Amino acid sequence: DDASIRSDTGGFAIAASLGKGASGDVSLGVSVSLNDIGAGRGHSVLAYADNSALTSAGPLSISSLSTANIKALALAGSVSIAGSSGSGLAGALAGAGVGTVNTIEMDIHSKVSGGSTIIANSGGVGLPGNVSLTATDGSKIQADAIAGAISLAGSTQGSGGAIAVGVSVALNHVANSVLAEVVG
Repeated sequence: DDASIRSDTGGFAIAASLGKGASGDVSLGVSVSLNDIGAGRGHSVLAYADNSALTSAGPLSISSLSTANIKALALAGSVSIAGSSGSGLAGALAGAGVGTVNTIEMDIHSKVSGGSTIIANSGGVGLPGNVSLTATDGSKIQADAIAGAISLAGSTQGSGGAIAVGVSVALNHVANSVLAEVVG
């Protein structure tokens, strides 16, 4: 299985007010990215030999492999500018928030069961060959969450104030069940 997700999201805001008297601005940029592979949807990679007879002239392999991959980029930005050139107040507020939540949750199983018979020959008479049973998880998540905020306020007479806030959150969860077994 080579399921993959590439997710790029962004949210940006710009606000400006300039003039005589009181002025104020608020800008907010937000970006959210939610990515799931499997996650309760029964996504599986299964390699089973059940109640079977397998014979090979060379090496025999029963394997399951997942290389599920999530690449997420979430960006948010905000700029707020307020100015007053005469008796008054100027205030600016800029906020940027970004979040990305990424989940890979699947079954990666290889199994020989039910009295199965496996014979592998190396090519020579009576020489045993190689038999391998593997389950491999190569899942990867790469998440970048970037937020930035700039706020400027100015007043030639009176008060001026500016506040800028940026918040970034990336939550990644890999909960794969990986199993290689011989039963009965």
